[in-house]
Amino acid sequence: MKTLEKRILILLGLLVLLFIGTSAWAEKLDVVQKAIRDQGKHWVAGETENSRTPAYAAEYAKGRRIGLIKPTLTGKEKLFSATVSQTMTYGITFPTAFDWSTGGALNDGKNYVSPVRNQGNCGSCWAFATTAALESYAMIQGGDSTCYVGSCDLSEQMVLTCSGGGSCSGGSITTPSSYFVNTGIATEAADPYNISATTCSPASYWVNQVHKINSWAYVATSSPTVDAIKNALVATGPLVTTMAVYQDFYLYYRSGVYSYTSGSYVGSHAIVIVGYQDDATYPGGGYFRVKNSWGTSWGEAGFFRIAYSELNSVVNFGDYTLAYQSAVASGIPAAPTSLTGSAPSSSQVSLSWADNSLNEDGFKIERCSGTGCTAFTQIAAVGSNVTTYTNSSLSASTAYTYRVRAYNIAGDSGYSNTASVTTLAPPPAPTAPSALGAISGKLQVTLSWTDNATTESGFAIERCAGSNCTNFAQIATVAANTKSYINKNLKRATTYSYRVRAYNAGGYSGYSNMAGATTLR
Repeated sequence: MKTLEKRILILLGLLVLLFIGTSAWAEKLDVVQKAIRDQGKHWVAGETENSRTPAYAAEYAKGRRIGLIKPTLTGKEKLFSATVSQTMTYGITFPTAFDWSTGGALNDGKNYVSPVRNQGNCGSCWAFATTAALESYAMIQGGDSTCYVGSCDLSEQMVLTCSGGGSCSGGSITTPSSYFVNTGIATEAADPYNISATTCSPASYWVNQVHKINSWAYVATSSPTVDAIKNALVATGPLVTTMAVYQDFYLYYRSGVYSYTSGSYVGSHAIVIVGYQDDATYPGGGYFRVKNSWGTSWGEAGFFRIAYSELNSVVNFGDYTLAYQSAVASGIPAAPTSLTGSAPSSSQVSLSWADNSLNEDGFKIERCSGTGCTAFTQIAAVGSNVTTYTNSSLSASTAYTYRVRAYNIAGDSGYSNTASVTTLAPPPAPTAPSALGAISGKLQVTLSWTDNATTESGFAIERCAGSNCTNFAQIATVAANTKSYINKNLKRATTYSYRVRAYNAGGYSGYSNMAGATTLR
């Protein structure tokens, strides 16, 4: 047989084997779909890129498109502090739904989750998950000209080849995380993803563009809880986490809330939790929303949802969960900025400031008298996320200086800038009322007068006993624009004398005329 013919026959044989292998994969779909129906699961199974594409089906056996190497624990791991963060934005009662792609704890409607990437035929999930969390971290912290909300694409390649975390054969999520603290990575443009490259690009290409984290800590090293993950997610941002991948998920997940149904173990995978939804209709009482790294044509546009129950199933979702922390998110809160003040009246100052913290319990307001003064004392405290305060009962035409700082269980932040405000001069005293009249009744006297003022805050009514008495005492006040008052619970057949005056922040008007009346017997 000629060499060419042999090559053709070999090629045909390989194609037959490939077809048979691919068909064998596809046949398992019916089994998974039936199991979903029989077990009352909440997700949809169908053909996916992983089941349809021969290359990915073949790589399944080698563990590609996953690739997590589980951390080796020493018992000395730094753990995320739940106590501090539970007192932040939502208190210890979590919202029923939360997602960093719609504003997260910043509650501004912006998307702090970077676009879904595709790791391709490389076991680099560990690099993509940690990079995705760093992208979110950078956006939440404010970003810079190379990475900001709406445009942040950092280099997975740098993690793959520079961090020492692993290779296309698998890697760690902890080593890159420490690399982010000590060195950082640059943008995708500085070192594009290329699974064929195995050497780290020279630092001169990217050293001035690095993005780093302040620190990282374990949310869980085993036996994670829903509340612990929620807590860290709300307090810090999207979380790097891990799961055990089984055949049903790897090959056939299309949409819905996944929970393990059937099939054998494939390998360990690293992904990023971006949100959650409490819902009693799903196993465990709700689900997490998770960003994957298999491209946008997979799953729910590259994301998947997974039931809370999978924290305690063979999937072991949430084991080795990491939170990327900063001084803002993990300890003492960040100082407020942009403190401004205005005087709406002669006795009030209105303050406002920018809240730069994700974990404050509240804000302390301090004040001293006089521009340039230094003898500050605390005058009030307001709750978390409050960014305004009105200081009342002040003196007119007086300068006050203010400063504000955030606080939580870990301590107080630095101070904001100071803001000096001078209260307005008092308005002129109002015009006196006139034509005061008094009508007798049984055990009461009804008063009426003419309101001649336009700036009064109210009227003060004074009374004394007797027709020619002079020892008047104030018995009541009424609101501005009021023109009458009934004085009740008086003695029978007794004469009373009355007078009225208007008042405001500028003082009292003169008195009205005096009016007297004698109660009926």
